[in-house]
Amino acid sequence: LRKRFGIPFVGVVPAVKPAAECTVNRRIGLLATESTVNSIYTDDLIQKFASNCRVVRFAGVRIVDFVENNCFGNCGDEALTVLEPAAEFFKNERIDSLILGCTHFLFVKDPLEKLLGPGVMIIDSVDGVVRQLSRVLKEYPPVNGEQVYSRFYITGDSYDVNKYLKFTNAFNLEWGGGI
Repeated sequence: LRKRFGIPFVGVVPAVKPAAECTVNRRIGLLATESTVNSIYTDDLIQKFASNCRVVRFAGVRIVDFVENNCFGNCGDEALTVLEPAAEFFKNERIDSLILGCTHFLFVKDPLEKLLGPGVMIIDSVDGVVRQLSRVLKEYPPVNGEQVYSRFYITGDSYDVNKYLKFTNAFNLEWGGGI
């Protein structure tokens, strides 16, 4: 995308390094999309930052679908049923740190904390994304005092436009379409 459009993109990277730094029992969970769970990039992150830990992965396919179709704000207790299989998996693995490896899962962080209990620290990439965004915005300030705006794009060829228009309206984003 960076090469194709010639503009900065800020990506989300699973917070493996912070999880490895804060785990006590060296057992970390990764809740992510199927592609992130199975990616070589994720393997490399784990090898580089958490090679002395056991990192167990759960592809939250149903959770992603639930968030995209039902959660553009507070999902509340509705999410508990959808989150239960992931929570049980991570409880059985006795993790003490859980990485939210996708922005979708920020919407279900509270009910996930409820299911996992106080013994599991949930770690996301928000701080890292904000730091990177701050660096990018310093490098690319508004031109001629123009207002900065946010435009939402989706990758892929097949998507439900109405679903994403609901999302863009909820967060005051301009719809950019598919790329």
